[in-house]
Amino acid sequence: MELQAFTITGVVITIIGGVVTAIIVQELYKWKEKRIIMKSKLTGTWTLTIYTKYPDEYRAIDIVNCKHNAKTEHVSGKVIRSYPIGVDKQWEFSGRFRNNIIYLTYWPIRGTASSGTIIMNFDEEKKEFLGKYMKYIFAATDTINSTNQLVNTDIGWKFGSPEKNYKSLSFPAIKKKDR
Repeated sequence: MELQAFTITGVVITIIGGVVTAIIVQELYKWKEKRIIMKSKLTGTWTLTIYTKYPDEYRAIDIVNCKHNAKTEHVSGKVIRSYPIGVDKQWEFSGRFRNNIIYLTYWPIRGTASSGTIIMNFDEEKKEFLGKYMKYIFAATDTINSTNQLVNTDIGWKFGSPEKNYKSLSFPAIKKKDR
């Protein structure tokens, strides 16, 4: 009788030990993944500037909240329009960062925003990513001879918030939940 109780107790302790070990290993894995993302080059707040056709002149400024996993090269995040003031547009994006080049696809999550592709390369001299975003502008008709056109626009991606990078402009406060 005592041997049977001892065996049952041993089995229960082994099962509980296995569950506790599995939980600890899972939490350590999550912690390690979080550390990889926190240490990654692109994780943080960035300023995305959409330029006009003239150098150093901008049409729009966005806040970019980026997560980067250096191990998998995956980049994802959220973009919020901060200038011009009063424009309520937001996007999500996903892509890769490899060999100092960012490849992204973006899509709207708020407002009448566009979707498309971004490719940028790091400019050592300017200390920012420079590149293009591409999107289609669709004509009102769906005919073969429609005036659909691919538009590509110069952009820059610089570390830090718009308030830091454009001190001469005033930006609206953006709620933490929207970032």
